[in-house]
Amino acid sequence: MTPIAQLAIIQVGIPLLLILLNAVVPASSWWALGLRALLLATGLAWLILGGTWLYPPWWTPFVLVVLALASFVRPVLRLSRRGTTRRRGWRWSETTIVALLVVAVVALLVVPAAAGRSQPPGAVDIAEPLDPGAYYVTSGGSRSAVNRHLLTSDSDQWRGQRRGVDLVKVDGLGRRAHGIAPADPAAYYIYGAPVISPCVGTVAETRADLPDHRVPDTDSDNPAGNYVLVSCGDYEVLLAHLQHESVVVRAGDHVEIGVPLGKVGNSGDAAEPHLHVHAQRRSPDPAKPFAGDPLWLTIDGHFPVRNRLLRL
Repeated sequence: MTPIAQLAIIQVGIPLLLILLNAVVPASSWWALGLRALLLATGLAWLILGGTWLYPPWWTPFVLVVLALASFVRPVLRLSRRGTTRRRGWRWSETTIVALLVVAVVALLVVPAAAGRSQPPGAVDIAEPLDPGAYYVTSGGSRSAVNRHLLTSDSDQWRGQRRGVDLVKVDGLGRRAHGIAPADPAAYYIYGAPVISPCVGTVAETRADLPDHRVPDTDSDNPAGNYVLVSCGDYEVLLAHLQHESVVVRAGDHVEIGVPLGKVGNSGDAAEPHLHVHAQRRSPDPAKPFAGDPLWLTIDGHFPVRNRLLRL
């Protein structure tokens, strides 16, 4: 099963099933119905805060909110006309089960996702790394619930990416590509987008020889793919997964903010075209250029968190 299909089942299929059950299964009491409302509210809160909306688009959970509200019309009318059920055991069972589910969703999903939206102190601020447009943050934030990069081992040679950010470009309807999950990387709106220097500095390293693979293939042997590593004074910024032979700078070149570096591609460990950005201290080991201490970053003062739409 593809990642897009898995996301569709978890983030759309299951919520729709719960909304349907709420509409057709009579509530045993007003307390039970209130807890149902709380369960749907917390679940939808997680979808908005922590879901990954590659397909369908980022606005889908707000449609689910409308459907969830509509699903309460029938249960409310039924309770108003018939009252609570006479089966006391069923009333207690439904109330207890739904209450436990609410606690689990809040503790395991909502709280970590909400906490990940807080900006930690000490973040370095970089300029926009892409041309003007609308960009959706697929991975970013201060908790692993919203930022998969935080799962990177602190002892790994790629530890510099632990506080990284992934960006895809979206159109006015929130779509990131022509189709659901096209295999051709050129079908993605961000593919070929110019990548520009986010700071004044010196190019530390580059790579441009790796091919752009088809979606959802990956190259785990070369996680960064084609890239440009820019030294911005006391920290470095990596811009990764660039297009084959698109890099136009070389190590040692001086760059200003906005100077073209290359184009977004689909090289390295990228399941689909996106721009990976992270900040780090210079690595103590020249043979492991991405092993520097990871740094939090902001883009023009904005902390990039999953599900945030950045209009650059």
